[in-house]
Amino acid sequence: LAACPVLNAAFLQPPQSRLLLALLMYVWVLLGLFWVGMPFTLRDQIAWATAKEGRFRSLCLGGAVYGAVILGCALAFWGGLAASPAH
Repeated sequence: LAACPVLNAAFLQPPQSRLLLALLMYVWVLLGLFWVGMPFTLRDQIAWATAKEGRFRSLCLGGAVYGAVILGCALAFWGGLAASPAH
């Protein structure tokens, strides 16, 4: 349910960094549909991700890096939008 407002906010916006957020939302939607149909797969994936501390830390680090990339792109392109002339 949280994907709809995020996708609506990113719809037809000028910076190309919005595609990073839309990609993440579509992955979440597809995974959510998959997990609703077969909830045992979510249980198995959580068990796999948390079985080893190193695996869990690397997955968390990957998510943090992706969030930092989205934040960095948003700040870089947001500054570029403020300098563009009004139409």
